[in-house]
Amino acid sequence: MIELETLIASVVAVAAIVGLILQWRKLRQYGLRWVILEPKSMMEIAEEIASDLTIHYKGRTIADMTKYEFILHNTGLVPIEKSDIVVPLKWVGPGIVLGARVVVTDPPVDLSLSIQGHEVEFAWPIFNQRCKSLVEILCEGGGRNERGELTGQIRNISNIDKKRISILDEEEIIERMRLRSQMRTPRFLQPLNRVFLNRWFIHSSQWIAAIYLIAIALTLYEEEPLLGIAAGIVFVIFASVWFVFFRSPYSSLVKKGREQAKKASTAT
Repeated sequence: MIELETLIASVVAVAAIVGLILQWRKLRQYGLRWVILEPKSMMEIAEEIASDLTIHYKGRTIADMTKYEFILHNTGLVPIEKSDIVVPLKWVGPGIVLGARVVVTDPPVDLSLSIQGHEVEFAWPIFNQRCKSLVEILCEGGGRNERGELTGQIRNISNIDKKRISILDEEEIIERMRLRSQMRTPRFLQPLNRVFLNRWFIHSSQWIAAIYLIAIALTLYEEEPLLGIAAGIVFVIFASVWFVFFRSPYSSLVKKGREQAKKASTAT
């Protein structure tokens, strides 16, 4: 049986952790992130816009075009409502905006766009917490070194967090991390950098979590406390490596958008 002192210590520890989590949630209650993806030139998107691009693009003569993609992510724990918008949210591009659309949202949200010259203005009745929207904008001119600017003011959000992402594919992230670490790893440890080991490590989170929970159960019943401690250490290391190095929270959203665009082009 569990001793009274152990039980009290466990309750105090759990209460302290819950208090820290609640405090963290309070600090993270409001937030908006602008996730910038790599721009694509006219040659790179030629297949995607083949039905629209001849000598003119939708009746307009152009010399060059760039596709800009980014994700609007409500990183807060509460929705951003229309009444929270103090100054309208706008993306200002380096050239005339030829077209703009919301590719996909997760979860679905009613996000509308309006084009005004170099600007695209965003509006919504409500932008739910943790919602992510992938936006695509075709802009005349520009280039890979341009990103545009996101302007606006939202109540309770002092500044919009900006994040740039060049690699979204998790397999490519794993491969790059393997090659990078191989340069600094002793020869006898290099087998740990094998691709299949890295892939197993990344895609076996459910098994590691299950082992960890079993170990906790054994620890509570004072059967194998050392196993619980060891499993806890392994779990913390795994979670840290996964969240810091490998996890791409936007890869599934972009993949879904690519699939929808491919289906649309095939249908036409």
